[in-house]
Amino acid sequence: MKYKVFLAEDEIVVREGIRDRVPWEKTEFVFCGEAPDGEMAIPLIEEAQPDILITDIKMPFMDGFELSSYIKKTIPQIKIIVISGHQDFCYAKQAISIGVEEYVLKPINSEDLIEALRKVGKIIDHDKQQNEFFNTTNRYKRENAELHKEKVLNEILMETVPPHQAASLLKTLDLDLYAKQYGVISIRYQVDSNWNPQTSVLLHEAIEKSIHGRPNVIKVNRSFREVVLMVKGEKKEQVEDDYRILKLLLNNHLSKVGSGKFSIELGRIQNRLQEISGAYREIIQSDISEIAIHQYEEILREEIRNMNFDQSRYVKFNDTEILQALRCESTEVVLRIIRGYFDKIKDVHISPVWSIYLAIRINLIYGALLVEMGNEDQDVIPKPSIIEETALELDSLEKLQKYMKEICLCALEQRNSSRKRNHVELVESAKNYIDCNYADPRMSLRHVAAQIYTSDCHLSTIFSRETGTTFIQYLTNTRIKKAKELLKMTNNKAGKVGLLVGYKDPHYFSYIFKKNVGCNPSQFMKLYT
Repeated sequence: MKYKVFLAEDEIVVREGIRDRVPWEKTEFVFCGEAPDGEMAIPLIEEAQPDILITDIKMPFMDGFELSSYIKKTIPQIKIIVISGHQDFCYAKQAISIGVEEYVLKPINSEDLIEALRKVGKIIDHDKQQNEFFNTTNRYKRENAELHKEKVLNEILMETVPPHQAASLLKTLDLDLYAKQYGVISIRYQVDSNWNPQTSVLLHEAIEKSIHGRPNVIKVNRSFREVVLMVKGEKKEQVEDDYRILKLLLNNHLSKVGSGKFSIELGRIQNRLQEISGAYREIIQSDISEIAIHQYEEILREEIRNMNFDQSRYVKFNDTEILQALRCESTEVVLRIIRGYFDKIKDVHISPVWSIYLAIRINLIYGALLVEMGNEDQDVIPKPSIIEETALELDSLEKLQKYMKEICLCALEQRNSSRKRNHVELVESAKNYIDCNYADPRMSLRHVAAQIYTSDCHLSTIFSRETGTTFIQYLTNTRIKKAKELLKMTNNKAGKVGLLVGYKDPHYFSYIFKKNVGCNPSQFMKLYT
């Protein structure tokens, strides 16, 4: 690394001696300018932006201490070496109080000056390393905070955290979701044969354009196929206006992407934060008739009142618990929940209305799971009339429990199949991005994960599992393959080829090439010339 040096010295003999007699070309320092006093030095320093300032103390108009104080306040990254003919301790003490890095006594020769410069050079290197460390640390903190925020928003949306816990999490993330009215918009799109990672980027950019300048709209990434917008406002009319405007903007921007079909669904406006999940659930269940379930629920309630049974034992069926278990729990846990429900009502006499009610209910949950997973084939779920015919044959608790278990097992099979399919698609997206952008020296696991809207940890895990190799090895193999092609077909030097495949350092490129191919790039070229 080269360090630029500026000199402020009023004695022309000393100034010319430092400028002309120090062998700058043999050192890591470059002489970039000079001035006879502090006042003239300031504009020249601001223009040259040196790494190190050498200044005498005694100068006319503005002395070295005044100049050093000014520079430390305005351009603090510049390191300062003070040179002086005074041995008085008070001068050194004043220099230290200003924050100069070195204090050197005259007369000074080239060797002493270079030694002082190298001490300061080490300080610059150390500061640079510290700054890079802090910048990297802060960047990771910001990125991790965004991932955490995304996780919390999804948990609120899917009602997997209780309201009081959600409030606590929002406070720690400095995320203001509180308002008097809430709305939710689901944007889902189907991928087609023309889809690629860049398409996903363009779709997310289109959504960002649509919500730009709207702090009351919070974007939640559900998957690379679905984005949800939470809309908050003080009045219901305000949220309704936002709905109309956002739908127009989304249709306009998304239609310009031109790859795949998309849908925009608006949820019912709610007046409580914890009801957002209910509004979202209504959206993803909208393809299955809700009317039937409400009708049977009312008939069932009336029947229970007439029979003097405890209504809660009959009707209370925790949809959220079942749905959450189907999302992420094992088969054993799901079946235990179903078994637990029937254990509570084992002494109750079953009725046809009740069988139909529960049969429709479990199918609604199954349908909600399918929509969440991006499965657009709603023919998997029978029509309410078909469910009714089937349910009439479930004339015992044992038959009804068996039916509900079978539905849950089908849902789990779909979940596992969808998860596998999504993992394959995600890995293919990552591989496709690497194949198209391997020459980018910034390429990393974190960078690629951000491009395909997933976490680096998740991508690393599924990439290794699906491909049998690590992300970095796949990237290296791709780059080495392209490098071999270039070395065979071009006359470019090895260093140039390294740059073309993403390696800025030619020595590191040569090392990686030899490690993977068995010879260095130059030796490889000779085999084909």
